[in-house]
Amino acid sequence: MNLKRYFAFQSIFFKVLTAGFTDRDNVYSWSFQKLFHCHTFRVVGVNPEQDNWAFFRYFKRTLTFILKQRKGAPSLGPLSVYIHKERQRHVVVDYLEFVLKRDIQGVLCRDAIQVYMPVFWRISMIIQLVLMSPFFLFLTFFSKRKSSLSLIMLQWAENNLIASVVADSRVEELFLFGGYENDQCLTGLFLNYIDVKLLVVPSPNPIKNFYQQVVSHTFIFTSPFQEKEYLDIEAHWLVKETYRWPMPEIKKLLPYVKVVEPTEKRIAFMSRGVWLRKLRGVHAQNNNKDFEYEEGCMKVLKDFLLQHPQYDLLILPHPMERTSDEFWQRTQSYYKEYFSGIAVSFPSDPSVKSYELFDQAPL
Repeated sequence: MNLKRYFAFQSIFFKVLTAGFTDRDNVYSWSFQKLFHCHTFRVVGVNPEQDNWAFFRYFKRTLTFILKQRKGAPSLGPLSVYIHKERQRHVVVDYLEFVLKRDIQGVLCRDAIQVYMPVFWRISMIIQLVLMSPFFLFLTFFSKRKSSLSLIMLQWAENNLIASVVADSRVEELFLFGGYENDQCLTGLFLNYIDVKLLVVPSPNPIKNFYQQVVSHTFIFTSPFQEKEYLDIEAHWLVKETYRWPMPEIKKLLPYVKVVEPTEKRIAFMSRGVWLRKLRGVHAQNNNKDFEYEEGCMKVLKDFLLQHPQYDLLILPHPMERTSDEFWQRTQSYYKEYFSGIAVSFPSDPSVKSYELFDQAPL
């Protein structure tokens, strides 16, 4: 057990906690902003942010997490990966080895990590958890984000463990898939202290939603437009270098990319199922502005197609729009009505993945 490192991690976390009560604009305040105010996909359920028992649930989960670290030893090497879910393992490793042309030497899975930690570590973590608990209890009592704030206790414990394991395993480069989570900056601060290169690999989606603040050695853009977005948000980034890589799904998409000049006059629209999300009462990021983006795109597309009747439209539905025969029928009816006066077509087989139909539409 490296005591100096252990107390350094606690000092970093304390600086992040207190940064929210100062006017300083630095890496700790950015980390506080992301940790305390940004979205996390780990809080689920019916109205979880108003759960009055959230503090007690996450206190118990954190305590259990600390106590269970009594056995196991992840096999890590100089080039390793950190992911949030075990089921992502093969996809992520396959992608990295395809891009890097090197073998990945270890994988850390947040939802399945089991590591032997000394008794001193467990006792110290429990003591600190108890000491911090009044702060989080008070904070969540008055907050409208009870579960998200309570989750921070568990995120603190997880990041302590992950950084310790990475240091003990002598990892040199750690690829993070899941930097969209609100504790990414905390992970970056811990790994920066132990001189481990953290390389954040996002999905090919817009980064403005979940990457307003970033702390890492490297950030890897996986879509061309992300580099332009970066220019608007880089003020709160601590990143030494950036790279451009193909999107993580590149291997499965390559067989469906056109290699000849298209002859069809067809435009494909890949849906996110906004109309169905609204029907289900699902909320989107940015105060539901994400819904407005898709609806705005549909309006522009409709206006264009009405003015250019030589083009027809292929709808590539979101998986939720075809989960059942009922939804599939309602989906077709919705788009036919919305794009009235336009030649609209749909996949003949709703079970076929949208990317498998890329070659059917040149635009």
